[in-house]
Amino acid sequence: MAGSPQRIGQDISSAPQAPSIKTVSLNGRTVQEGRLSSINVTGPVEGGGTLRYDVAWREVLGGAAYAASFEVPADRLSRFESGGPLARIEIELGPGADVTVRTPNPELLRQAARGTPGAALGDEREPIVLQRLCAGALPAGDPRLGRLSWELSARERERAEAQRARALSRGAPSRGRCG
Repeated sequence: MAGSPQRIGQDISSAPQAPSIKTVSLNGRTVQEGRLSSINVTGPVEGGGTLRYDVAWREVLGGAAYAASFEVPADRLSRFESGGPLARIEIELGPGADVTVRTPNPELLRQAARGTPGAALGDEREPIVLQRLCAGALPAGDPRLGRLSWELSARERERAEAQRARALSRGAPSRGRCG
């Protein structure tokens, strides 16, 4: 994959068994803040081809808060042509202090561009793991903590508990690899 892509699609989510409120910055610009659900954002690649992420999140059911910073060279991301090179990155936060950074398998992107249904792909659907990180605890005086500390409505809490229960019933680990 020579050169940097012109655009990047980002899927930023919580592990399903650990729903969280998060704030995410890419190259100094906030791309997500305070959302309980995942977000999919597409935009231009800035910063000389290196994606610099600062992430912070608070698990809504456990209350623990974490933060991590990491870099990903944009030329390591899988991409396909769609009005200019479009790269894809997936960032999953949790459970616990876990951070997993992936990019789709390039064969999946090629097949999708050709219109091949995902069910026909088999192992090509497995993403490529670029990084596995352990975040640190978010310090009590960190200003991001205030942006992560909003109360859930009863309905939001019920949805988060149901999401966690479904994920655990499907075999998701209750604790992360980072402890």
